[in-house]
Amino acid sequence: MNNEIEKREQQFEEIRGIITFHRSKALQGVNEESLMMSWRVGQVVSHRLKTTSGGAKSLRNYQNIFGQRILL
Repeated sequence: MNNEIEKREQQFEEIRGIITFHRSKALQGVNEESLMMSWRVGQVVSHRLKTTSGGAKSLRNYQNIFGQRILL
Protein backbone atom coordinates (compact mmCIF):
# COMPACT_ATOMS: atom_id res chain seq x y z
CA MET A 1 0.00 0.00 0.00
CA ASN A 2 2.76 2.46 0.88
CA ASN A 3 4.47 1.60 -2.40
CA GLU A 4 1.31 2.57 -4.32
CA ILE A 5 1.07 5.89 -2.48
CA GLU A 6 4.73 6.65 -3.18
CA LYS A 7 4.24 5.81 -6.86
CA ARG A 8 1.28 8.21 -7.12
CA GLU A 9 3.22 10.93 -5.31
CA GLN A 10 6.11 10.51 -7.75
CA GLN A 11 3.72 10.73 -10.70
CA PHE A 12 2.17 13.86 -9.22
CA GLU A 13 5.59 15.44 -8.66
CA GLU A 14 6.59 14.65 -12.25
CA ILE A 15 3.48 16.43 -13.56
CA ARG A 16 4.01 19.29 -11.14
CA GLY A 17 7.61 19.66 -12.33
CA ILE A 18 6.50 19.81 -15.97
CA ILE A 19 3.93 22.50 -15.18
CA THR A 20 6.41 24.52 -13.11
CA PHE A 21 9.08 24.33 -15.81
CA HIS A 22 6.80 25.45 -18.64
CA ARG A 23 5.13 28.15 -16.55
CA SER A 24 8.59 29.56 -15.83
CA LYS A 25 9.52 29.46 -19.54
CA ALA A 26 6.26 31.23 -20.46
CA LEU A 27 6.85 33.99 -17.91
CA GLN A 28 10.42 34.40 -19.13
CA GLY A 29 9.14 34.86 -22.69
CA VAL A 30 6.59 37.42 -21.60
CA ASN A 31 9.22 39.34 -19.64
CA GLU A 32 11.60 39.32 -22.60
CA GLU A 33 8.93 40.66 -24.94
CA SER A 34 7.92 43.32 -22.45
CA LEU A 35 11.52 44.44 -22.12
CA MET A 36 11.99 44.54 -25.90
CA MET A 37 8.78 46.53 -26.32
CA SER A 38 9.88 49.09 -23.74
CA TRP A 39 13.33 49.37 -25.29
CA ARG A 40 11.90 49.84 -28.78
CA VAL A 41 9.37 52.47 -27.65
CA GLY A 42 12.17 54.33 -25.87
CA GLN A 43 14.31 54.14 -28.99
CA VAL A 44 11.54 55.59 -31.18
CA VAL A 45 10.70 58.36 -28.72
CA SER A 46 14.38 59.22 -28.26
CA HIS A 47 14.89 59.42 -32.02
CA ARG A 48 11.84 61.62 -32.47
CA LEU A 49 12.97 63.96 -29.70
CA LYS A 50 16.38 64.32 -31.33
CA THR A 51 15.04 64.92 -34.83
CA THR A 52 12.07 67.20 -34.16
CA SER A 53 11.97 70.69 -32.82
CA GLY A 54 10.23 71.21 -29.53
CA GLY A 55 11.98 68.51 -27.51
CA ALA A 56 10.19 68.33 -24.16
CA LYS A 57 7.00 69.75 -25.67
CA SER A 58 6.96 66.85 -28.15
CA LEU A 59 7.42 64.43 -25.25
CA ARG A 60 4.45 65.95 -23.41
CA ASN A 61 2.38 65.59 -26.58
CA TYR A 62 3.33 61.89 -26.77
CA GLN A 63 2.40 61.44 -23.14
CA ASN A 64 -0.99 63.06 -23.67
CA ILE A 65 -1.78 61.15 -26.85
CA PHE A 66 -0.48 57.72 -25.88
CA GLY A 67 -1.50 57.93 -22.23
CA GLN A 68 -5.11 58.46 -23.21
CA ARG A 69 -5.08 55.74 -25.87
CA ILE A 70 -3.33 53.15 -23.73
CA LEU A 71 -5.73 53.64 -20.86
CA LEU A 72 -8.81 53.21 -23.06
